[in-house]
Amino acid sequence: SSGTTTNDNSDNSLWTPSPSSSEANDSSNGGGETKTSSSQKIDHKRVQYKAKQQARQATIKNRSVPPLRPNVVERIATDFPHLQVISNGGVSSLSQIRDRLSSNNNNGSNNNNKVKGVMVGRAAINHPCSFAAVDSVLWKNYERKPTRQQVLLQYIDYCQEQEEQFTNTIFTNKSNDNNNKEQLKEFRKKLIAAPYHLFMGEEGNDGYQRRLRKLAGRGDRYSASAMLNAAMAELSTEAKEKCVDDHVAWEDIEQFDFTKRSGALQR
Repeated sequence: SSGTTTNDNSDNSLWTPSPSSSEANDSSNGGGETKTSSSQKIDHKRVQYKAKQQARQATIKNRSVPPLRPNVVERIATDFPHLQVISNGGVSSLSQIRDRLSSNNNNGSNNNNKVKGVMVGRAAINHPCSFAAVDSVLWKNYERKPTRQQVLLQYIDYCQEQEEQFTNTIFTNKSNDNNNKEQLKEFRKKLIAAPYHLFMGEEGNDGYQRRLRKLAGRGDRYSASAMLNAAMAELSTEAKEKCVDDHVAWEDIEQFDFTKRSGALQR
């Protein structure tokens, strides 16, 4: 990990959300029942929703606690050349990957002593096309990349194959039909989540994502391929025909505050 814990800085302690005064007076037991006076009515769904949002705020804030220190990882790679050290944390662009892989060579150090790789997590999920040029940037492979529409159509074919295999497996047991339908609904939701950010920053992306969010809860009626085809209709021709390695920079895309409200498909 590129973050190292330090004990001498109080700011490095994990952040936890502070409950409001009304929430502080309410307590809940392990069974999910909220203790309160008999005259006060509790909206359990609202209490659970607030708890979920507070937990998400804590998760987002704690991504930078303690502070990331990639230079420490570079020193470890230099001091222990027999180890394969991988740098991770805080990587949001392809240029940052390139910088971390080449940083140890700035002072003329041996190539064998630099970090061997870089891990990328949320950034690759939230804006996958910003990393599509990795082959040409790092390995000089300039083969033409497919368009976003070609990628999505190939993925739709994949979804059809996976759904067929899944239904053949779960519907062999007819005695539990309701549970089987619920499993299929959740499976379809997971399938459509993968290309959710494929058109990030492109014209029509808001409509594309909005349609997927609406259809995500209707997996009992629609197949994953049908939902993806419906969402694709919201996109402009230009966006669909754009190569995956031609993208809008993350810093140029209007950001959404996921701490206030988020859906199941958002990261």
